[in-house]
Amino acid sequence: MLRLVAFFVAAVATAALYVGNAPPVRPLPCHLFGVGCPTFRVEHRAPLAEASAWRRVVRATRANFDAGYDAGGTVAAFVDGEPVLDYAFGYVNDGRFATPYALDAIQMVFSSTKFVTSCVILHLIDRGLLEWDAPVAKYWPEFAQAGKAAVTVEDLLSHAGGVQHVAAPLATDVVLRGGAPLRAALAKTPLDERTWRQRGKQGYHGFTRGLYLNALCELVDPQHRTIEQYAHDEFFAKLGADYAGADDFRIGLSNDTAVDGDAVHRDGGVVGLPAHKALLGLLPRMFVPPLRRFFSDHFLDDDEYNCFAQFGNASSIAHSAFVNILAEGGDVDIVGMGAASNELRAMHSPSSHGFTNARSLARLAAVLAQGGTDRRTGTTVAAKHVVEHAARPYAPLYDEVLHKPIAYTPAGFGATYSVAAPPPRGGPRRRPQAP
Repeated sequence: MLRLVAFFVAAVATAALYVGNAPPVRPLPCHLFGVGCPTFRVEHRAPLAEASAWRRVVRATRANFDAGYDAGGTVAAFVDGEPVLDYAFGYVNDGRFATPYALDAIQMVFSSTKFVTSCVILHLIDRGLLEWDAPVAKYWPEFAQAGKAAVTVEDLLSHAGGVQHVAAPLATDVVLRGGAPLRAALAKTPLDERTWRQRGKQGYHGFTRGLYLNALCELVDPQHRTIEQYAHDEFFAKLGADYAGADDFRIGLSNDTAVDGDAVHRDGGVVGLPAHKALLGLLPRMFVPPLRRFFSDHFLDDDEYNCFAQFGNASSIAHSAFVNILAEGGDVDIVGMGAASNELRAMHSPSSHGFTNARSLARLAAVLAQGGTDRRTGTTVAAKHVVEHAARPYAPLYDEVLHKPIAYTPAGFGATYSVAAPPPRGGPRRRPQAP
């Protein structure tokens, strides 16, 4: 009898591990029985087609799709300002694998929004409207309260401004409206020296960075534009006139076609973590670390598990940065922000709520890669010396929010590490340390 019970327990544990190892996007019937597996599709934007030198990128995209780590999206690349890749693949991220992901689809890009925000601040610095080492309070006097008088623009931009948190959870409608009420609420935030570069500390300002930088943009820009408006006028409208579709960027997306037009129907969606993956793949590894060695899928690393585990600790820095931000709902719902029914999707958060496509982001990035000025259109993000300073990394420093060493740059670009290979059987995956 004991042998039968032991056999049953072992069988259940093995089955649970197999299900927990399922790639997050692969349908469970496909993973378990090899049925109902989606078929890869790709649509190239003419006349780029599949240039021979770049075919390996398409092959890698297909491998990621077939392995169950991607449902659909767009891919684009520019070399010396010239497009070499621009294609859509897979299906809309609704879990059904039925609606093809279109070339004109837009996607919530979460923290890639921070890149556009950084470009706006670089442009303001290049125009002389902001200075790297100037206190934020020089442009926003109310910001000086609660110990923040010495926090500089560079501190704030580089995830080391000591304001990864807020004084009190923000009402969603206050964030939606923005302007003076939001600035007043943000200004009350006390300095957290545990994430302030001038104390030798840093910590990912995951949500608040964009709110503070947007306030700065509105105050110093003579036209008082938001980050979204500024980026559209100074970058995307000009780049899109040269390369169609490279101007498709917005921050926040409502459900109202009267406000956002056909973009409402072009949203590629966000894939949530399936229940079986959360229950059998995430929770065991988060709360019983020794179990991590039994999993072999691409997922999180030890540092990321440790970060997420801190979300439930009200005194932790990670909790202050991600959980204690919004009053309604209690936290920054990372998946809910992209849900069609969630009003958070409409929020103007220049840290997290960008909706765009690969060609728009790649086209803007190509300008920086050219030294700050686009050769085709003359569009300038910033002078070369500004871009060089923005991209020069600090020495690696432990990030108090993300629980890993990161070499940020003054513009907030960071040397983070993506999944490159599955972990070896019998051991957890670990990312390389920052150089």
